[in-house]
Amino acid sequence: MKNYYEILGIKINAKREEIRKAYLDLCKKFHPDRFRKLGKEEYEKALKQFTLINEAFNILYDPAKKEEYDKKLEEGKVYSVYETSFKAQAVSVFKMGKQEIDRGDFARAIQYLKTAVKLNPEEYLFKSYLAFAYLKDGRDKSEIKNLLMKIYTSKNIVKNWEALYISSRVFYEMSDLEKAMELIGLARKLNPSSFRVKKLYEEINSKSKKGIFKFFKF
Repeated sequence: MKNYYEILGIKINAKREEIRKAYLDLCKKFHPDRFRKLGKEEYEKALKQFTLINEAFNILYDPAKKEEYDKKLEEGKVYSVYETSFKAQAVSVFKMGKQEIDRGDFARAIQYLKTAVKLNPEEYLFKSYLAFAYLKDGRDKSEIKNLLMKIYTSKNIVKNWEALYISSRVFYEMSDLEKAMELIGLARKLNPSSFRVKKLYEEINSKSKKGIFKFFKF
């Protein structure tokens, strides 16, 4: 198996400062932004390698995680949480996309989130955030709706409240109150204690009622 020491190019007895230096050097070398102009294929290769570098660092730089990993390595056990799992890589790329959303760089967030969806197309959370990034980046509404409908049509099997919440928020901002209310209602059942869910539910519910009143004359 590939191991994290090989990924960072360090010895098993490397000190924390050596681990950190190797990590920073490799981040500069394989940062996806350096490969954008080389085309989609090269960009995605760099992104996958960049993801592995980050995961290797997260394990080896943490003393407790490193100790556990070293034991499994000595026992000959496969530590494949990130090395062999596309789904786990997708989670890391997704986190990078969320960080770009927080920074307000939606174009860059889209690149990360599209890769996350490609690595794990069954994860509705990734799709919901991609739809949100599309919206904030000013993409065509039909493109956003096509992505959202994949979530909406599967709403009864989606068990992630955050995916439902984000999707509801996008539908709401696109003025589709009916679908927004359906999804936020499901999110509310899954996580009734969430302040974000409660607030959005009340906001959509209030606007829906105002819309109904417009049809009546008093």
